[in-house]
Amino acid sequence: MSHGPRATVFNYFSRKEDLVDEWLVRRGAELAEILAEAEGEATETPNRLRRALRAVASVYEDDPKTGRAIMRSWVPPEVAQSLRVPERGTGKRAIVGYAFDRKEKVPDAVRRVTDEQVEGAVSALEGVQDHDLEATVHDCRKRAKKLRGLLRLVRPALGSAYGPANESFRDAGRELSILRDAHATLATFDALVAASLDQLPDGGLGTVRAGLAAEADRASNARDRPVRVEVAADLFRAGRRHIRRAELDADGWAAVGPGLEKTYRAGRRALAAFRLDRGSDATAMHDWRKRTKDAWYHVRLLSDAAPSILEPCEDRFHDLSDALGDAHDLAVICARLRGSPHRFGGQTPVRAACALAEERRGQLERRATRLGVRLYAEKPRAYNDRMDAYWRLWQDAGAEKSVGGLTELFPPADGLDALDLEQLRDRAGEAALPARLHPAKAELIGELRATGAR
Repeated sequence: MSHGPRATVFNYFSRKEDLVDEWLVRRGAELAEILAEAEGEATETPNRLRRALRAVASVYEDDPKTGRAIMRSWVPPEVAQSLRVPERGTGKRAIVGYAFDRKEKVPDAVRRVTDEQVEGAVSALEGVQDHDLEATVHDCRKRAKKLRGLLRLVRPALGSAYGPANESFRDAGRELSILRDAHATLATFDALVAASLDQLPDGGLGTVRAGLAAEADRASNARDRPVRVEVAADLFRAGRRHIRRAELDADGWAAVGPGLEKTYRAGRRALAAFRLDRGSDATAMHDWRKRTKDAWYHVRLLSDAAPSILEPCEDRFHDLSDALGDAHDLAVICARLRGSPHRFGGQTPVRAACALAEERRGQLERRATRLGVRLYAEKPRAYNDRMDAYWRLWQDAGAEKSVGGLTELFPPADGLDALDLEQLRDRAGEAALPARLHPAKAELIGELRATGAR
């Protein structure tokens, strides 16, 4: 079956194998579990492609936005179904992942999500190799942030258990940050250069990149790396123990509503402070970004309550977090370059690099503000009430189902639409349909189906 050329995230990789390798590294523990479950399945699909598709399916747990983009635009529906891709919003997903399930009590969901994230982090850290250190550290730091976002959602119901658990996951991320920050800075610099090819100075910015790359190499080869990895794994385990011992004093919306509203209110205040500051203070921007990331995690956890509405909202909070994150990283790059210009080729390339970074940072901040004022347009109480309504409908009326026309919801499985006119005439003859001189393709298909022909 030919699907024609597609503009998808696959096209950012020169070879499909590059995408496979990327996600095999990033999703090691989860992917291994999925493949173990699939062991022994009969399939004619080449093993590497099967692994690729399962790797893509696993993206859903970590990055639903990218996962949906890949699966909807590249993978045929029947393949997506065979890969057990999460069917968002229906309550029929085989793997729940970083989301609340309709049939779970909130305390049970909190423990499950915590167990899944901690197990993924610890397994990755225990098996980390030199070649996948950067990707593993990046993944584990994201897990620490997701865990802290989960805790903030139920913070009022957690009571005194919140502090120790949050500190454990925070410190786990900090242990790994030294191993990751220099690589993140280099990646942001590469993205800046790629976005500004027509504005590079004569001679380029090779000395700047060489200096940043040297810092990344030193971070990867730090002598205390094994100790940091081990300490981080222990901290993840400690945070999980705190959550397992905790007793949430509420369930249902009473357990999540207060935390949701508090986080949204903090995001509005951080946005107001950022706008008042007019972007001159990187700290104000970073504070807004942290609150935005929390809001993104909260919508993601609750999105199955109303996926047709909350999935786009989740994507926009993700976009906003990415924009603010890159803007903050550009500010960090400028501070690093200006602090030690001799490490990056001297004042001339440093000034040129910082000029590019500040221009792009301003663009990102202006776009982020225009999106942010819309995402934070509601009063916190109104936002809480709206999300509460989705939650109650989810519980009372059941999971949301896909809606559309007949052909979209119930596509024919007889394969007639794929046949050309000559093939359809042959089928019509076999079915003894009355012969006509110039039948339209749609008419032939309709008559064949009406007679029960296949």
